[in-house]
Amino acid sequence: PVVVNGRIRKPGETDSFSFRGKKGQALSVEVQARRLGSPLDSWILLLNDRGEKIAGNDDMKGPAEGLLTHLADSALFCALPEDGLYTLKVFDTQGKGGEEYAYRLRIGSPVPDFELRVTPSELNLPTAGSAPLTVHVFRRDGFSGEIKLSFESPEPPGISLDGATVPAGADRVRMTLSASGRAAGATLFPRLVGTATVGGKTLTRPALPAEEFMQAFIYPQLV
Repeated sequence: PVVVNGRIRKPGETDSFSFRGKKGQALSVEVQARRLGSPLDSWILLLNDRGEKIAGNDDMKGPAEGLLTHLADSALFCALPEDGLYTLKVFDTQGKGGEEYAYRLRIGSPVPDFELRVTPSELNLPTAGSAPLTVHVFRRDGFSGEIKLSFESPEPPGISLDGATVPAGADRVRMTLSASGRAAGATLFPRLVGTATVGGKTLTRPALPAEEFMQAFIYPQLV
């Protein structure tokens, strides 16, 4: 893997990076620019040694990026079709450039991972009652496994979680939070975590409370 800090110094400029790859090799590419405060609206293209397009991306999906309303960073995940020399091109979608048009580019093997958000961010739960909540999953670099959800210790007394498994490949699951007669009549701040096995290792990630918003009547975001 390699990380390159670069800059589109003038309008119309394209930065190119070449590397050798093998057939079937999994490749992960990600640009960070807008998330770091750069005005760059990146576009990336992956070409083979004959100049043919293998993959490309303008804007990655970023519903977990909170109030960043224009996530213009790029990312792609693919398997290389043959042995040979590949070239990755980085440029501004609008053909702009300048000293402020900086970016951070990562090229390497996939690093499977996931993030979790829970909506709604707060619930009014009656004693001996229940309420639904939704856990949203953002899978990265090809991770598609099952995720187990649980309370982070200490578990709140009298509170239980039903349906606390995200099936393999699913991007959300609807669960039920229930209170027994032992539950305290108070404001509680339970913390949920998700656990999954990735590449033989156990990963545990926090499930952050969020609210769902719609941008421009089409783009969902979790804030």
